[in-house]
Amino acid sequence: MGNLVSRVEYEVSKEQPEQKLWKAVLNQLFQDAFDNTYSDRNKGEKKHAIDYLKSMHQDYFRVCEYAGLDANYVHRKVKQKINMDNLKKLGVIWNYDKEKNND
Repeated sequence: MGNLVSRVEYEVSKEQPEQKLWKAVLNQLFQDAFDNTYSDRNKGEKKHAIDYLKSMHQDYFRVCEYAGLDANYVHRKVKQKINMDNLKKLGVIWNYDKEKNND
């Protein structure tokens, strides 16, 4: 989650308030999807966030566009993160070097 969130961090001097808002929306989606400290009450939110990020609805493209981000790039990184998390849950990967996955 760190890489995704860090790519969405604000560059205050260059961004319009609306762009900051949409980056905050994406940031919240990333937190909902990838935060491991959720309660049973938040499981639905986690699933919804992951499903939203995995699918590429028309509004997904708009949110990324409004945030000033390339929707295809964001989608590719999200898929990598989801796949990595799934492999870790299955026990296939337990000691993954983050350096190998940086763009």
